[in-house]
Amino acid sequence: MAFGAVVGFSLLSKYMIAFYVVALAIGLLATSLRASLLRPWVYAGAVLALVIVLPNILWQQAHGWPFIELGKAGASGKNIELSPLAFFIQQLLLIGPLAAPVWLSGLWSGVRRPAFAVFRAVPIAYVLLFAFFVSSHGKAYYLTPIYPVLLAIGAISVENWMANGYARGAAVAAVAASGAVIAPLAIPMMSEEAFIRYSTALGMTPSAIATEHLKQSSLPQGFADMHGWPEMAAKIAKVYWSLPPQDRAKAVFAGGNYGEAAAIDIYGSRLGLPPAISGHNNYWIWGPRGHDGSVVIEIGGTREQRLKLFRSVEFAGWIESPYAMPYETHQPIWIERGLRLPMKDVWPKAKRYI
Repeated sequence: MAFGAVVGFSLLSKYMIAFYVVALAIGLLATSLRASLLRPWVYAGAVLALVIVLPNILWQQAHGWPFIELGKAGASGKNIELSPLAFFIQQLLLIGPLAAPVWLSGLWSGVRRPAFAVFRAVPIAYVLLFAFFVSSHGKAYYLTPIYPVLLAIGAISVENWMANGYARGAAVAAVAASGAVIAPLAIPMMSEEAFIRYSTALGMTPSAIATEHLKQSSLPQGFADMHGWPEMAAKIAKVYWSLPPQDRAKAVFAGGNYGEAAAIDIYGSRLGLPPAISGHNNYWIWGPRGHDGSVVIEIGGTREQRLKLFRSVEFAGWIESPYAMPYETHQPIWIERGLRLPMKDVWPKAKRYI
């Protein structure tokens, strides 16, 4: 029942947990642990998980299963395709190179050691998930939910092999040192300039660890996407408040993606900006929020592209953020007036699940 509750609440925050649970179930069926499936509490836990996540499932069904559509977009070209070897190397980097012997020991012990037979479903689940995410072009970090269990199993194995207290201490120190070396790659703890020098020295350039087919910044995408949002909101607010009152009453910012739209919603509210709209992912579901397209502020693209949708397009400045992703910096700001088609006809075509 406790496991069912954990699964249910986890699914509310990350649907990827479902793959982990299915892989574990297959692992149970493939081992002697399938006898546990005869116990009624297993199914009571499953029912509890389903009850917890059911409102979310019904929401997905009511909106045409956007999670599945988004997943197909990632597997069909958005994500970088990794070979099995490249995917494995990413696992070593994600968990830490010197921590690899620990979780690899967990895999081996779960398969080979009789004392660890109760954990045998976990290595089977790992192999299944590894194969699935490689074949479906998943990102390397999709596999990470299984590592806490493997690290725990492996830690017991390593402890049994290392009876000497000094050897154990040395192993812990080595893993800690490895973690300290790679920590700046995962946690923003350096200045941008220092990070660029550090990551370059380690050979970890943005292109080397990219997960999507995008032109990279001088910082990895995870860090680059932390830059420029307050400044962007401030510039959009300046443009918004420069509009005549009659235009400002109808104006809205249309984000090219959920990051831009969310920046306006988060940083723009105290600047007097109305909620943003966007055709990207969940923002599309929320619709145009009552706006008819008579006055729209957007960034990016060319005037010629914008004139295909609007009767008037006016240049209003630039978005500049040197460490942001290339598509979020040195981009023009446009004031667009007079949507050529009714918003009800434009919005269905604005959907971008990617």
